[in-house]
Amino acid sequence: MKVFYTILILIFGLGITNSYSQVLSDSNKTEKKYYLVVKNDGSEYYGYIIKDDGREILLQTKNIGKIFINKSDIQELREVEESKKGNNSNLEEYNDLRENGPFTTRYYFTTNALPIKKKENYALIHLYGPEVHFAVSDNLSIGVMTTWIASPIALAVKYSFTNPNPDSDINFAIGGIVGSGGYLAPQAYGGLYFATVTKGDRSSNVSFSAGFAHVNLGANNSNGTSYSKYNYQTYDETQNNYVQPGYYPTNEDVIRTKNTSNNGSIVVGISGIKAVGKKASFIFDSMIFFTKRNQIEYNKEVSVNFTQTWDTSLPTNANFNVLEGSYVEGYKPTIILMPGMRFNTGYGKAIQIVLSGAIFERTEYGSRGYVGIPIPQVSWLRAF
Repeated sequence: MKVFYTILILIFGLGITNSYSQVLSDSNKTEKKYYLVVKNDGSEYYGYIIKDDGREILLQTKNIGKIFINKSDIQELREVEESKKGNNSNLEEYNDLRENGPFTTRYYFTTNALPIKKKENYALIHLYGPEVHFAVSDNLSIGVMTTWIASPIALAVKYSFTNPNPDSDINFAIGGIVGSGGYLAPQAYGGLYFATVTKGDRSSNVSFSAGFAHVNLGANNSNGTSYSKYNYQTYDETQNNYVQPGYYPTNEDVIRTKNTSNNGSIVVGISGIKAVGKKASFIFDSMIFFTKRNQIEYNKEVSVNFTQTWDTSLPTNANFNVLEGSYVEGYKPTIILMPGMRFNTGYGKAIQIVLSGAIFERTEYGSRGYVGIPIPQVSWLRAF
């Protein structure tokens, strides 16, 4: 009997021990996380922290194996999330700096709808001036944009909506930029308000945006601008619409445009980024402004009676073929294209070279045409 009780006690004790061990083992299981370690000397390491004794960490890296790093030598320790592609291969290859960080939400000028994280602050230094953006909370960023002389100046805000489906690669955001002419033109102000949808991940994506922009230069033009009803020339009688010098229309009419002191524009854009190497990405940014066409077009040839009184050798009245004008409304496009390359030199460091340019409509002597102006740019991006 004693032997029987002894066996029962041993079996019961082993069961408790095994259960406790299983619970202890389960409690010691930790989720495997990938980190970026930035040292005080600027060097960067990616890997898994497999030991942390309070004074130093043991980091398992892909390229150089296990390394010990003193905590006093660490400037920043940042967890690197896996991409929505469902794998972490790019990170483990220790060569992709584009899956995370504040720059993943930015093209050259516009932004995508991907959410920014709190404290992912960054600055851009352009040839014309700086801009700084602060991630005040998850999904919300506030920035300031200006020139090197601090005028004009603008405030930028963007909010990204959290997608309830974590496996989806589609994101939405809204935002706006409001600005003032500053001390150079304190009466001038304007704004740009937009909504953006983005498809893709942080290294490769495409965005579509639409919104409204307005600008008021402060000019007192509430009554519009006056134009002559007739268009003609007095220097080449072999050309059309020639009027002999000294003659003027008998009944001169005036055409007046509408108020143009506060021009509004519909704005659409398409932008994207595509990884083309370990540290390089192709970026494309564009904005098309459709502004109300508020002008006079001289496109109808008519015969008009002209009069003169200064030369008695000439008839007092004569008819000439001239162009008659009419007020035209509608929309004229202004296209801004910004293709370029971005080179990530490290986590939180990048340089981009953009061959931007503007194409706009120009009207001269009653005919419309398009003019292009190249505006190459270089900018530096820094996280802080």
